[in-house]
Amino acid sequence: MDAVVRPVWFRSDEPKTLQDPLTLRTRASIYHRSCTDCTLAQFPVVQLSPEQYPRGERGGDFMETVQQIISAGANIVEATDLSSDLSRLRASFPKAHILIDRAEWGRFKDVNLAVLLSQLKDATYDAEDLLFELDDHLLQQKRDDANRSSTGQLLVSLFNSIRVLISRSKARVEDAQSKLDKVVGEMEGALNFMGLNVEPTQLGKAPRMPETSSVLSDPLVFGREEEQGRVISLLGVPLTILRSSAKRLRGESSRAKPPAMVEEVVAPTVLPIVGIGGVGKTTLAQLVYNNPRVKAHFDLRMWVCVSDPFDIKRVTKEILEHTSAEALDSLASLNTLQVELSKQLTEEKFLLVLDDVWPSANEKWRRFSAPLRHGRQGSMVLVTTRSLTVADLVATTEPTAAVELQGLPTDIYWDFFIKCSFGKECPQLYPQLQEIGRGIVSRLCGSPLAAKTLGRLLNAELTERHWRSIQNSELWELAHQDNEILPALRLSYLYLPQKLKRCFALCCMFPKDYSFERDEIIDLWASHGFVAPAGSMRLEDIGSRYLDDLSSWFLLQADPRFPGLSRYVMHDLIHDMAQSVSVGECFLVQDPSSYQTLRRMPQTVRHMSVDVDDAALSRMPTSLENLNKLRSLRFGTKFEVEISWFNQLSNILFLSLKGCKLLMPVVQGCKQFMRE
Repeated sequence: MDAVVRPVWFRSDEPKTLQDPLTLRTRASIYHRSCTDCTLAQFPVVQLSPEQYPRGERGGDFMETVQQIISAGANIVEATDLSSDLSRLRASFPKAHILIDRAEWGRFKDVNLAVLLSQLKDATYDAEDLLFELDDHLLQQKRDDANRSSTGQLLVSLFNSIRVLISRSKARVEDAQSKLDKVVGEMEGALNFMGLNVEPTQLGKAPRMPETSSVLSDPLVFGREEEQGRVISLLGVPLTILRSSAKRLRGESSRAKPPAMVEEVVAPTVLPIVGIGGVGKTTLAQLVYNNPRVKAHFDLRMWVCVSDPFDIKRVTKEILEHTSAEALDSLASLNTLQVELSKQLTEEKFLLVLDDVWPSANEKWRRFSAPLRHGRQGSMVLVTTRSLTVADLVATTEPTAAVELQGLPTDIYWDFFIKCSFGKECPQLYPQLQEIGRGIVSRLCGSPLAAKTLGRLLNAELTERHWRSIQNSELWELAHQDNEILPALRLSYLYLPQKLKRCFALCCMFPKDYSFERDEIIDLWASHGFVAPAGSMRLEDIGSRYLDDLSSWFLLQADPRFPGLSRYVMHDLIHDMAQSVSVGECFLVQDPSSYQTLRRMPQTVRHMSVDVDDAALSRMPTSLENLNKLRSLRFGTKFEVEISWFNQLSNILFLSLKGCKLLMPVVQGCKQFMRE
C-alpha cells in the first residue's frame, strides 16, 4: 500500500511553512539547516497550523464518503454495514474516556485495575488510530483528485478507491469494536465492584493564584534560616565580609593573581544536602549560593543541574561554561574537557553546586571529580540528592556534618500551608476549614512542594464539602515510601479537568529538568487533538490557557534559568507523578541501557523521546520501524537521521528533529517535486 499523507506537526530549526492539506504530495520536501541542500524523502510530513487542520471527530470524512457510495447505489449492503459500524465505533469513545477518567481514581489502589486501565487506553487509542487512518486514505484520494474539475470524475475515482477500502476495512472495524467492547465491559465491572462511582471532576476555571510563588528563585522562603546558616558555616564562610573579598560584591575582578599568591592545590570539600523529593533541597542550595557572604568568599561560583542519568561529559561541559567565555568544541573528548577544566580551576577558590544527583553517579563519581582537585584551598562542592547512598559516597566531611534536610517545622509549615491554601482570603473567616487543614497538614511530611500543590487544590473551592472530600480521600491510606510520589500530588492530578490530564501526562516524554519552550509544548498538545476548539479562538491561544492552568496548579513552573523568557520546567517529583500516570504510553531513551529495551518495549507506547549523547549510539536501531503505534517522536540530541526509519510510522502526529542531520536519499524521478 502506498504511503498515506498525514498532517504532522514538524519541528526543526526552520520556521513553519503552511500548505493546503488537499494539495499535499506524498513525497514531501523537508528543509533543515544542517543539510547542505534540500533533497526529497519518501516521508509524508507536512507543516500545518492548528487553524488549517484541527483534529476533530475521527472517521467523519470517511463516513461522509461512504454515504456518497450508498447514494450512488453501489455496494449498498457493505457500505451501509460499514457506515453503521463506523458510527457505533465513534459513539463508543465518550464512554471509554469517561471510564478512563474514573479508573484513574482507582489505579493507585489496585494493580489489576492499573493493568486494565492500560488495556482500555490501548484499545481506545487503537480504534481512534483506525478511524484516523481511514480519513487519511480519503484525504490522499482527494489530494490525487484535486485537479479534476468534474464532480463525476471525482466521484468515480472515489468510488473505485472506497469500494476496495470498504471490503478491507469492515473486518478491522469490527475487530476494533469487539476489543473495545470487551475491555469497556471489564472496566465497568471492576469499577462497580470497587465502588468507584466517581464522576469526572471539573473544577471550572483555574483557581486563584495565592501570594506564594512556585519558582525556586522566589525570595519569599518560609523557614530554613538555621539550615542556611549551618551550610554556610560548613562551607568555611566567615561571619563578616573581609575587605579583600568585598571587591567581588562590587563586581571588581579578583581572579587574576600573581604566581606568588597562588595557594596550595588541594581536593575540594564535598558537602551533601540530602532529603526526600520536594522537601526544599534545591531552594536551600539556592539561598546559600546567592548569599552575599558566599558571593564574597569564593572567586568563582558554578551551578549545574545534574539529574538522572549522570552524564560526565555534559556536566563537565556545563562547569567549563562558568569558567571560560570561549565557545567549547562540541566534539571535544572527555579527556580534553577535563584537562581544560583542571587548568581553569588551578587559580580559583570555587564553589560548585551539583543539584539533584542520583545513584547513577556512584560508579562515575571518582572519574568525574578528578579535575576538581586542582582548585585552591578552601574550594567547596555542594551536592543535593535524595539518596543517602550518594551522600555517603561523595561526602568528604564527617557524617555528622552532612545536612540531612527534614520537612519544615510544624509552626512554620502551617503558616506556609495557610498562604498556599487561602491566598488573599482571610483564614480567620474560615475556622472550620482551618480545623480540616490541620488534619491535612499532618499528612504532608512538611514538604513545601506538597503544600503548594495540595494548597492550590484546596484554594479552588473554599467550602467544607470540598475540603473534607480531600481530607477523606482513600489515597491517604495507601502505603508509600519516603521517596515515592506523595498522595497529595496524586490528588492534584486527579482533580484536574480531563482535558488537562492528558496534556500534563504527555510532558513526561521529555527528560527531567527539560526546559520547555511555550510554543513547543502547545504544538505537541495541539497535534494530538488535546486542545479543544472554542469558538473563533486560535488553538495556540487555547493551548496557552492550558499551559497557564497547569502552571497555576504548580505542575509546571517558570524556568528560573531563563528569566523573562516563556520557558517552563517540571519539578522532579511532579515528573515522577506524570510518569506514573502514563506507564506504557510514554518512553524515554536517555541512557545506553535503555536502548537495549527498545526491542522489549511495550507495543502500547505512543510517545517516545530520544536523549542520548553518545557517538557510539548515533544510529537508531532498525527496531524503531516496528513502533507503528507511535504518535510522537522527538530527538533531543544530534543524530544523523535516516528518513527511511519513519516509513512504517503510520500514526505519527508530532515529529521533532531539532539539531539532527537528515540523511535523505534522492528518489529517482522526483526532482519535479523539489521546491525552489
